[in-house]
Amino acid sequence: MADSQWEDAAREAFASAKKNIAYLEAIQITHPTGGDFYFVKNKTALTLTLEDLSVVEHEPIPFKLDRPSQGENGAQELSFSVSNIDRRVSDFITAIKNSQEPALIKWRVYLSDDLTTPMRTNPLVLTIESFSVGMFSVTGRARFMDVLNRPYPNEIYNRQRFPSLS
Repeated sequence: MADSQWEDAAREAFASAKKNIAYLEAIQITHPTGGDFYFVKNKTALTLTLEDLSVVEHEPIPFKLDRPSQGENGAQELSFSVSNIDRRVSDFITAIKNSQEPALIKWRVYLSDDLTTPMRTNPLVLTIESFSVGMFSVTGRARFMDVLNRPYPNEIYNRQRFPSLS
């Protein structure tokens, strides 16, 4: 489902939802060498089930995500801000900033009456491109992979991998 279709469906669901059901945003900041942070925009910690059915405790940390905007080259960027009161996020960013592996941010949405299933079967996954550390928050920009400017097909067909080619 295209993002615009998903957003329309989400708006309709939220408009017709029961008043006692809340919309919960959760993010995961991950890096191969730095580990994972799981945050939920809530007043208390929540145990949420991910799409791979693993159950993870999410910390109640304030964060802000601005929906991706699409640039002229087809790349979509998202800006984010995460509270850095205990300095763990800034320490994480400082530790991985010289790494060749990219850090990722994954965005999931849940409804408060069902914490066992994210609203989308696949989370929104973006690569963190830049960040800045402030006194109280870490802000940054993340983007989708630029698929419009990638060659297609992107797989190389040769006789070693595909012996039946003549």
